[in-house]
Order: sequence, then C-alpha cells, then structure tokens
Amino acid sequence: MLNAVTKYLWVLPSLLVSALITGVIFVTSPMVDDVHFANAMLEGLLVLMPLIGTFVVINARQRIPHIYGLAMISFAFLLLSMSMDTLDELVEVEYVYTLWFEGVAQILGFVFLLLTFYKATKHTTREARNLGRLAITDELTEIFNRRYLLTHLNQEIRNVGGCAQEFAVVLIDLDHFKKINDTYGHDVGDQVLRSYAALLTAGIRKSDIAARYGGEEFVVLARHTGQRGAATLCEHLQARTREQWPEGLPPLTASMGVAIYDGRESAEAVLSRADKALYRAKHEGRDRVVFADRAAGDVIRRVDATAS
Repeated sequence: MLNAVTKYLWVLPSLLVSALITGVIFVTSPMVDDVHFANAMLEGLLVLMPLIGTFVVINARQRIPHIYGLAMISFAFLLLSMSMDTLDELVEVEYVYTLWFEGVAQILGFVFLLLTFYKATKHTTREARNLGRLAITDELTEIFNRRYLLTHLNQEIRNVGGCAQEFAVVLIDLDHFKKINDTYGHDVGDQVLRSYAALLTAGIRKSDIAARYGGEEFVVLARHTGQRGAATLCEHLQARTREQWPEGLPPLTASMGVAIYDGRESAEAVLSRADKALYRAKHEGRDRVVFADRAAGDVIRRVDATAS
C-alpha cells in the first residue's frame, strides 16, 4: 500500500514548487519590464511542474501505457495552450493566430483528457470484474471454487428455511487420481481435472452449481432435488464420464457421495454427511454412488471399477 502511494507523491512536491515559483513571480513582477511576460511565464510554470510529476507516474505505470499515453497527450496540448502567451512574447505572432492556436490546443487537450477518463474508467471496471470473477473461480478448471459453493449452499439453506423444499449435495472424488499423476505426470493430471470439470458443468441443469472442492474433489449443489432426482443426476454424470471421456486421456471413473438436506442442518453438516457417503463409496470399491445415512447395501449404483 505504501509503495503504491509513494508513486504519486511526485505530484505533491511539483505542485509545491509551482506555488513557490508563482509567489516569487508575483513578488518580483513589478521589477519586470513587461508584466504580460511575467504572467505568461507563470502560466507555463503552473503546468510544467505537475506535468513533470505526471510524466514520472506515467513511466511507473507501464502496464496500461495506452491510458497514460492519452493522458500525456492531453497534458501536452494543455501545456501548449497555456504557454501561448509565453510564445507570443518570445516570437511576434498576430494575436488572432495566437488565440486560434490556444483555443484549438485547449479543445484537443480536454478531448484527450475526457478520452483518458473514459478509458481509465472502462479499464478499472474490467479489472474489478476480472477480480470478482477470479475470487469465485477455480484457476485451473475455470469452474466455481469452494468459496462460491459454500456461499450459495448457505444461501440455499436460508431460502429453504422451514419450507418443504429439498436440495441435494453431491460430493465427487476422481478415482485413483494420484496414480494418474504418478504415471502420466501432473500436466496430464491437470488436463484430466479440466476435462472432468467441463463434462460436469455441461451435465447439470442451469439452476445447479458445480464447483471444485479441492484437489480431485468436486461438488454439485442440485436445487429442488430429492433422492430420486439426485440418483438420476448421478447416473447421468456417470454415464457422461464413461461415454464422452476425451480420447488420449487416461481412463477415469468417479465415486460419489450424496446427502439430501434434511431441513435443519448447517452447510458443514450436510457436506459432512456427503463426505461420509463418499468415503463409503470409495471403501466399497469406487466408481459408484452412495447416499448418506443409508444402510451399507443401499447403493444406488454399482459399476465394476475396471469398466471404461
């Protein structure tokens, strides 16, 4: 924070120096033969020092040079317009030409200044939007992250309240993912994560949320979904993984633990139940779906772990 502020402290001393020079000129102007010349020098100096400070800031902010380039052009035209009196004293030019050049320079200066403000505002808005997107998006898979999921899971619990609505939480773990990393390398492992995330997001409804929970774990929040709907959803996701998995990537299966919100528990509690169901799915052989708080034999789907 301090480093960012110090970049702009160049402007403050430049303004102070300008004020000091202004005071000196006002004090000594009766001693100058031509008061107009002193006023012209004053106008030039009032712009010159802040311009130097601005130029330093421009060089310090090269990451958006197009915006600061416009600012530099704007200040150049404004400096030219305010220095016309000085040029008029040094070079004899007809007053009408001086007035015309001064007016044109002022107009161009303000046009470029407005364009600078427009571009800077647009850039700031885009940066803020990108930062907002990065805050809720997983960098590798480009789907929602854990923070976004927990926020909306708590929101869903508040929305349900005492209503008879249900929703399902599906916790997914990619089987033998460590073996994929060890055998094919982390680059291939990253491709596997990205490919599964793409299949997952394309296989759910628009009202549902898919997020990367961490590592090789994903979560789906299925709104207005009970046990039967959750079973259908998981069957659909498992089928997509078997039938649409990209060629050239290692074969992949996934284990799923499902918890249906009971109307009273917290977000942490419903996730904990889904995690326990997932653990049971992994323990029973992987590549299957298990619902929370059901008997060990009540598995919605069993698939041979060696199936492609």
